Amino acid sequence: MASTKSRMNALRLLAASAALCMVASSASAEVNSVAARYLASGQIDPGFNGSGFFIGTAAGHDVLNDVVTDSNSRAVVCGHVTDAFGNWQMVVGRFNANGTVDTSFGFLGLSWVGLGTPSTATACAINPHNGRILVAVETGVLGGAATPNMVLVSLTSGGQLDAGFGGGTGYVTLSLPGAAHAWPVDVRVSGGKIIVAGDLDNTAAGVNNDAFVARFHSTGALDNSFGTGGLFRSNMGFTNMAVRGMDADGIGRPVLVGSAGGQTLIARLTTAGVPDPGFDTDGKRQFSFPSQVASEARSVFTSGSTITLGGIVAYAVNGPWSPSVMRLVDSGAGDPTFVNAGGWAVVAPSVLPGSTIVNDIARSPVNGDAVLTAANKLNSGLYSLTVLRFTTAGILKPSFDLDGIVITSTTVNVHPLAVWVDGVDRATAVGYLE
Repeated sequence: MASTKSRMNALRLLAASAALCMVASSASAEVNSVAARYLASGQIDPGFNGSGFFIGTAAGHDVLNDVVTDSNSRAVVCGHVTDAFGNWQMVVGRFNANGTVDTSFGFLGLSWVGLGTPSTATACAINPHNGRILVAVETGVLGGAATPNMVLVSLTSGGQLDAGFGGGTGYVTLSLPGAAHAWPVDVRVSGGKIIVAGDLDNTAAGVNNDAFVARFHSTGALDNSFGTGGLFRSNMGFTNMAVRGMDADGIGRPVLVGSAGGQTLIARLTTAGVPDPGFDTDGKRQFSFPSQVASEARSVFTSGSTITLGGIVAYAVNGPWSPSVMRLVDSGAGDPTFVNAGGWAVVAPSVLPGSTIVNDIARSPVNGDAVLTAANKLNSGLYSLTVLRFTTAGILKPSFDLDGIVITSTTVNVHPLAVWVDGVDRATAVGYLE
């Protein structure tokens, strides 16, 4: 007889396939946005859009890059759709608490700003001080400019441009000269200030990268007390570095994560926007897992002065990636109360076969659990929507679908890019399927 876990996965496969089959059989769209919500037990939430899923139906390239939930359990999402000319157009949307599209937001549930094409909204946050929705946008080339720009948009809670931001325009542009590509990875609000961080490719080949962190006042003006004129930009001494995530800790210090030289990278700035000497003496730390070939931190959250990051580890050249989670204390050292004294845990390939690419991590406001979303490559060759849940001790949570892992497999590729946990402990994951 099949195990309870096997039977649950079989039922989940049937439910997911039924919800997604209309997209799998559609020839009109190559990529469609997807959102799914999970209960604290790991079950798909039938109270979300009637099935647990939302599937975008726009033609072309339709992707959700990030999600955040407001105080009314409404999920705010951002990404891009394809316009009539075949160009990407940044878009922000909102779901009601029951998973249906909130048609009171923007225009029938969507809000977009003409910033030049192609553009994509890569990260979003809700300002707890005024309820404004903050959106970081990658534009590539804006208005014929010769250098890439990062645009920060502020929307009202109704999805309209914020007249009190950017001198009345509702957005501000940060020019980043000398880079071939700029990609903002996260936006946060701390102490009334808005912090945006990301990755700059200084060459078309994507090497010799810089990290950038910009801090803004609530009006959209750069905060000149941070970094140089409101901006920190540096390669931090590395010739090949990537920034994948950022959070601001309890006193507003930005924490960056990614990779450098094939190792996991964690860095922290002071509130003045310079490397923090109180973090591993020079503001940055490279970490190698035992026997690893390569590793990378993919996302991060902070709680007080502790830092928790989700990432990936490979133990063989061209071998599969395995999910990892780490927790550091204020000094940058591994948290000795975590599952092992080094402050890290890895899900072994024997537990989660195939290559598993973690893309985001979120903290449960209910119990502090770390919830990760990832794309897991199944034996069929298809990527699945995978959610992992770790306790604060760094072990997979057995009450979350019996073993701490949910794999929602379908007859299409599903690529989850972000996750958020709301005030009643439900995890909403968003991304795209093809």
